[in-house]
Amino acid sequence: PEKRHRAKEWLKNAVIMVIAVNISFPVYSAALELATAITNFIWGSVPDSLFPASAFSGMNIAALVLFAMSASFAILTIFLRYLFLLMGAALFPIGLFLYFIPPLRAWGMACLNLIGAAIAMQFVDALVFSAAANMLSAFADNAPSGFVLAFTFMAIGLLNIAMMLYAVAKSAFAGHQPGAVPMQAEK
Repeated sequence: PEKRHRAKEWLKNAVIMVIAVNISFPVYSAALELATAITNFIWGSVPDSLFPASAFSGMNIAALVLFAMSASFAILTIFLRYLFLLMGAALFPIGLFLYFIPPLRAWGMACLNLIGAAIAMQFVDALVFSAAANMLSAFADNAPSGFVLAFTFMAIGLLNIAMMLYAVAKSAFAGHQPGAVPMQAEK
């Protein structure tokens, strides 16, 4: 009876897997379009002049170097995110395929978590820029506005790295919940 139950589960998973892999590209496209729509809505609250020239006029060389390094760090993480989203078109069906095979479920979950984190980064970054725009409007013509921009880029880079690390950690520990009984290998 146990083998029969297991065979039924495998058959059910196989049917769901075939359907999921076949609709994976439209689902992935819809998820990207939804994330873009949310980001555009959030980005609408950011003024066009997010980087006013007056923000850099009172900065010394150390502050400009800090700004350049933090902007480079943020741009690198955003570039890596876009590369991962390009690979996501191929990884999403693979992740779905692996998710519905019980011994490989953790690998499928890892792929899907990483893709979800990469998609979510876009509107988290827009929220950070929106918050920075509000802070810049509060500082108007004061000296700390250059530091706000530098720390904005640093926050974006660190948040992007943290979201990816969270997705990896969540996937790594998904099968190791307290009280879970490990699966026995078949003989």
